[in-house]
Amino acid sequence: MREEVVEVRGVPSERLVFYVDPLLEVIDERATVLEPLLYEVSSGSFHPGSLRVYEMPGNILYEDGINYTADPTTGRITLESPLLSGTYLSVDYRYVGTTVGPVPLPENGAVDNVIPGVVMAFGRRASDGDIMAVVVGDRREEVANEFGGKWEMSLDLDIMARDLYAQGEITDRTLMFLYTEARDRFSQEGIELTEASAGGEAEEVYDENGDDYYYTSSLSISIMTDWSIQVPTGRRISRVNTNTHQQLEEVAGMTDDEIAASGTPSNLRVSDNLGLLSIRDPWYSGRNKNFELIK
Repeated sequence: MREEVVEVRGVPSERLVFYVDPLLEVIDERATVLEPLLYEVSSGSFHPGSLRVYEMPGNILYEDGINYTADPTTGRITLESPLLSGTYLSVDYRYVGTTVGPVPLPENGAVDNVIPGVVMAFGRRASDGDIMAVVVGDRREEVANEFGGKWEMSLDLDIMARDLYAQGEITDRTLMFLYTEARDRFSQEGIELTEASAGGEAEEVYDENGDDYYYTSSLSISIMTDWSIQVPTGRRISRVNTNTHQQLEEVAGMTDDEIAASGTPSNLRVSDNLGLLSIRDPWYSGRNKNFELIK
């Protein structure tokens, strides 16, 4: 956000404006093959540091500088060695979209035409140089837990007057105002007036020498309103690797035979050692395979 001279209803005015710099995210995209060692992302570029490269279908994370090198400006990925038959590259990355702005910032207002599907609400505390992140997904997902309820409170009003009849009239008019005009105004602001009642009346000495008094009465008001708070759920998990980052770096440049010989911890195991058995139906075991075909 920054201050600029913009037109407000046709009149030049210096006020806060904001810009939207989209950083779009792509998950599990199949990289385009240009050459046996050269691949490309569909956007043509990516934000530096956001690229993640996986060999699929094994979900093997490649390490930058060991298994591949990439150019953020062209979106091209160069592998150190070609992929095996039946495998392909899956990439996650972010790329910069087209900047939107300047957009006049409304105090205590909202705009809904800058980011599709997003209502951006602003208060009165925005200042020059503020930065805010808005995360928008292409599908509905849980981002926060909401807690809320009803908040009830009571207010007591004291009415004082030098004249007994004036004190009674003020009390009656105040009660009528609360149950009519004020109740409707409160409801529009999300506050419900549940009860308003008059208490006892009393007189107090104002001037003992002059035998002068003042008269008091009390009003009790009960109101109720909704409250809610949203607690973000935190980061979401897009992929899970059972090895640590240090282990992944150690095995990134090794072949399967080198990994087995080095003793480096990994999830790569020879299939014969996994204890896997082929499934056989005991009904057909040892039986004659010449069955009658039923049409």
